[in-house]
Amino acid sequence: MVVHNGYSFSILTPDGPLPEYTFPTSSPRHTKTIYVEVPTGSTSFTLHVKPTHLVKLKDRSHRFNLSLDGFSSATACSITSAFPITLINGITFTKFSIPSPDGDKIDKRSLSFQPVQLELDVSSGQTAKNDQLGVVKVSWQKIWTVVEWEGRASLRNKGVSPAEVLGKDDVREANGLSHVTRIGSAADKPSKVNYGVSINPFSPVYRVRFVYRSRAALQTLGVDLERDLIRGGEAVDGDSESGWCGLRRLFRTMFGKSAKKEKKISFSEKK
Repeated sequence: MVVHNGYSFSILTPDGPLPEYTFPTSSPRHTKTIYVEVPTGSTSFTLHVKPTHLVKLKDRSHRFNLSLDGFSSATACSITSAFPITLINGITFTKFSIPSPDGDKIDKRSLSFQPVQLELDVSSGQTAKNDQLGVVKVSWQKIWTVVEWEGRASLRNKGVSPAEVLGKDDVREANGLSHVTRIGSAADKPSKVNYGVSINPFSPVYRVRFVYRSRAALQTLGVDLERDLIRGGEAVDGDSESGWCGLRRLFRTMFGKSAKKEKKISFSEKK
């Protein structure tokens, strides 16, 4: 796991947590970056966030956003005293939110990694440029208040939707790209959003970036699978059991309702 600003983060698959390795270059301010090793084939995954220790309730209230290959989920998850169980169990991103056509409901879709499908006839000039390919990112900020969702603003995703087929230029620019993320098909029917939050505008944006590659791709990038492995208890610290992201039941109660070779790797800080 990677530890940053009082939280631990890990990507989980049906076979357990993904192996993690140190990243060779420094990250921007308030950001931690690590490599994770994905299986050769396709696999589903979730992402777990948990407080590293108990602190004053007022200090542990943040909203977390998930993005896959630069494409952000339409809704976020919160760890906050408004939902006390999250202060102990944390939250787990089990689904990715896509807004319905009317913008006031969401489709919850599964998350997975899949091997890159390369089409030699497709170049980066024919597809939307995406300098976040091969990166799963969580960003978070401090919450001021939790409020009942009133649908005042349309829900939307930000960024470029992950492509299932890539051109050779896309793969070349992504430094050893072996896999991409995939968002599953829509659920039976869209879900309603139950609550929203107001963000402290003075809070810095913290980020954890998982640069995911196959074992062979990591070795090509110069990663030593023994030396660079992040073992238990050796998590990377930062600046300073499964929870439910929706927390619908608690919300209803609350509101009264039922020395190695380094390769230059750059990322955009666009959210």
